[in-house]
Amino acid sequence: MYMTTRQFFPRRIEGEEMDCTWKEWSDLDKAIAYCHRYAKGVRFVRVTVEDEDGNLIYELTDNGIITDNRQTLAENKSLEEVKEESNSLNYHYMKLQSNPFNAIKNKSKNIEYRLYDERRSKIQTGDIIIFENIETHETIQVKVLNLYRAKNFIELKQKLCEKSIIIDKDFSPNMMKKYYSQQNIDRYGVIGIQINIII
Repeated sequence: MYMTTRQFFPRRIEGEEMDCTWKEWSDLDKAIAYCHRYAKGVRFVRVTVEDEDGNLIYELTDNGIITDNRQTLAENKSLEEVKEESNSLNYHYMKLQSNPFNAIKNKSKNIEYRLYDERRSKIQTGDIIIFENIETHETIQVKVLNLYRAKNFIELKQKLCEKSIIIDKDFSPNMMKKYYSQQNIDRYGVIGIQINIII
């Protein structure tokens, strides 16, 4: 038996949890055909096929990348490392204005500044963030490289400058007042998410 797992965002709303659907198959080819049939739409994230032992056999992501381990299985090689890496990935969804979205896309911005609230506290190094341009609805995927916490955006900027991650002109803490109240900043603290674009 084989199990397909399809992951998607139900409403494509920032901060929402991913949803999953599962389906069992007796035929591997039919399971893979199902992957390609339903791997579409703006809400889709990825779909995988696993065997009864939980080994990852096939994966298709929203950026069209295919991982096919059928040959490896045929050669009786262990897929434990592949399985472990796949299962450790967490996806997060955030919306951005066009300017910061394009800055990340062209690699001139590698830190995303956010309130360290309940949603952002779930982000871990190695996770994937899907950013959506709220004007064009274009999406990009980035990988989380590091996380930097601070009491406020002034302290965060100081930390990042000391580590030579950014320079002074890269970030203005006052700009964040447009998005977050001082009350919430004092309550939750803030975070700088160091990212690297995947696609």
